[in-house]
Amino acid sequence: MSWWNASRVMFYSRAAEHCDFHRRLCDMLVPFFEGYDDIVELGCGLGYMTEELCRRGYVVRGYDEDRTAVDFATGRFPRCTFARKDCYRLGEEADVALAVFFGRIGQDDSLDALLSACRRRLVYVCNEHCQWDRCTWKATSRVRDVLDARGVAYACTTGHLRFDQLLEDEAELDAFIRENYESRGRTFDLDIERCSGQYPIRVVNDKSFGIFAIDKEETR
Repeated sequence: MSWWNASRVMFYSRAAEHCDFHRRLCDMLVPFFEGYDDIVELGCGLGYMTEELCRRGYVVRGYDEDRTAVDFATGRFPRCTFARKDCYRLGEEADVALAVFFGRIGQDDSLDALLSACRRRLVYVCNEHCQWDRCTWKATSRVRDVLDARGVAYACTTGHLRFDQLLEDEAELDAFIRENYESRGRTFDLDIERCSGQYPIRVVNDKSFGIFAIDKEETR
């Protein structure tokens, strides 16, 4: 089943192209890629992180099961390689597998599935689904618990970056809330700023997340 549709693609791509979220997240991830240049991105979505890594000289292949997302990424970023595949059964390896806000490491089999896509390291970015100033790090703590119980060697850091949504009017605001929150059973609790210009409504999205670098050779 496709999660992406025309409305969600429009909202996300507008936000991505009016902020430096992907560039700054890439800055945070690059230290974990040191010594490696072959990367697969699992759950690449619309392809913005794949493109940013390709721009920096990495050999990256982006994979997602969602046809709408892969079609958009292929058309928007023609110099990158994208394909529609089940990321839990990829059937190939790169030095590093990158998963940004993709999947949940809640049990050994999901961890093993993600690790099966890499030879050396899994870099897993865990979305907390809350604003920075309200973050209690529950999702990051759950991942830590799974890795600790498994005896996995990993490094973890946390961070936050703005990924604000720009909207033209109240109708777009209603549509954004409906598409990205109400349809997913989530409560909309982000701050809204009013300003002037083409996009007078700004939904403030100060995302908090954990970054895990899991070395495969030290995973049992």
